[in-house]
Order: sequence, then C-alpha cells, then structure tokens
Amino acid sequence: MGAAYEEMCEIAGLPATEQGWGLLHCIDDDGLHWTQVTDDPQRLRDWLRTGQRVEVNDRHWPPGSPPADLPKEMFLAGRRGWPDEWGRKTRRLVTLRG
Repeated sequence: MGAAYEEMCEIAGLPATEQGWGLLHCIDDDGLHWTQVTDDPQRLRDWLRTGQRVEVNDRHWPPGSPPADLPKEMFLAGRRGWPDEWGRKTRRLVTLRG
C-alpha cells in the first residue's frame, strides 16, 4: 500500500495487512479524542458514506467507543488521541474484544 501506510501502521502499533485498517475518530463527552481500529475498513467506509455523525455517550460505552449503530465487536482496539496526535514512542492500543 505504500510507505505512508507502513509508517502509519508502525506509529499505530499495527501490522501491515493487504486490506488495511479502518480508523474511526471519536470524541467523548469530555472532548477527548479517541481512535477505534477495525479490520473491516470496507464496512466502516460504507457506514461513513451514509453521512452519519453521532455523539458518543460514554454512559453506554467506554470512553471513546464507537457509536451504538456500529457493533462493538467490529472494533479490535481503541487508543486515546487521533493519529496526528500520536508520537512514535507512544504505540499502544487498548484491546476492546478479548
């Protein structure tokens, strides 16, 4: 997929894959940025094309979690911040499904 993809995977702490990754940028009730990671980027693209934008209510989901109309199981991990806020030394994902 190219050098930029390889670099993004390295920063995110994800292995490079043929299909790529889907990154969903969320903002919690406190205004903190979170990124949710899915191995189903096509499904995420399809959802984004619908133009849906929702507010995440962290009383029902952990902070920074995906919106309720996307299944939680779709997301492998989450991480505080958005990719442009991550430093190379802060590669850490929080696993959502076990």
